[in-house]
Amino acid sequence: MGLLPNNSIIKLKKAGIFRPFLYTVFIIVMSSCALETEQKEMRYDYFRGKSSVKYATGFKVAYYPSYKVVEVFDNTDTTKPAQTYLLVEHGTRIPEHSPKDILVRIPLVSVSCLSTTHVPYLKSLEQVEKISGIGNPELVLDTMLLKQIKKGWTMSITTSGQVDLEKILESNTSVLMAYPFDKSALESLSGFDIPVVYVGEYLENSVLARAEWIKFFALFFNKEKMANQLFEDIEHRYLIAKSKLDSVSVSKAPTVFFGSYYQDVWFAPGGQSLISGLINDAGASYLFRDDNSTKNLTLDSEVIIDEVPEIDFWGQVITTHEIATKTDFMAADQRFLKLAKKSNTQFFFANSKQSDYFGQANLEPDILLKDLGNIFYPGLFANHHFVYFQPLN
Repeated sequence: MGLLPNNSIIKLKKAGIFRPFLYTVFIIVMSSCALETEQKEMRYDYFRGKSSVKYATGFKVAYYPSYKVVEVFDNTDTTKPAQTYLLVEHGTRIPEHSPKDILVRIPLVSVSCLSTTHVPYLKSLEQVEKISGIGNPELVLDTMLLKQIKKGWTMSITTSGQVDLEKILESNTSVLMAYPFDKSALESLSGFDIPVVYVGEYLENSVLARAEWIKFFALFFNKEKMANQLFEDIEHRYLIAKSKLDSVSVSKAPTVFFGSYYQDVWFAPGGQSLISGLINDAGASYLFRDDNSTKNLTLDSEVIIDEVPEIDFWGQVITTHEIATKTDFMAADQRFLKLAKKSNTQFFFANSKQSDYFGQANLEPDILLKDLGNIFYPGLFANHHFVYFQPLN
């Protein structure tokens, strides 16, 4: 069929017959553009830096060209994720996903943290300026974040230690990072389009696994390359310190008890806990190292009294502005004091009021190891100054 003359086309336009043709062309062009965009996203890898998990058991990540699937597990079941996060690059299509998945656009523009223990991870990744809200700001030790709080750039999102939903909304945050035990207090946030990211680094049972959570935080800022290098350095320093402790030649490793007394009950970490592994790596023998639990053990006073003669070092975490004394360790029980004196038991502690034991220490496991090494084997690490753990003088 030949081409229509110009006057015929004009007649078709006037009759409205030409409109369906234009619509068809428009749809074809738009579909073509959409297909081209989709094909581009499939071809282009937005994440040149990628992380793999070596020690941590609390999270996994799978990479796709324009998004990441992050699974977070709790410490009771490491086979089934407690939550799945879909991290999608800004400006790209949202892939098909389960309605249970939490969608987060990355890299984050801002972040709020209910726990100050998350700050050192963000600081190491050079993202402190993006913290728009922080829980319990009175516990903040980082100088840069303290300046932001003072200037009003970072606001408190808690009131009297409790979650304040209004303040979270005022912080204008992209996501809220919290601990799993905050879930019930944060349920109402689901209606405000603020994704809640539950962080479980504290559930890890080794210091290297806990340090490796820097890779988790990096996922939300596309900082994997930086996180990989930081963790590689952390791991290297730790293994170097451990190898020096492994080379110490002793006939019998010192026996260490680490526990505290609270409301008529003694608590001590289980044999498969983080502190047990750290003490054993430091060339000592944790008193309950043969126990199979990762959780705290509850013990009565008689059990401890029976074990005191075997204890060479007694450790504890304290939170006080006061000077630590032996009675703090012994719950003022004279029986312990007499037995410890007779056995020449030595004491050491970490004071979370004096050092960031629950925060920065997560990224400095080598310092923790050297602290303990110089307590158990004085002078082993020359020129090392106690940072977190220190002997009781």
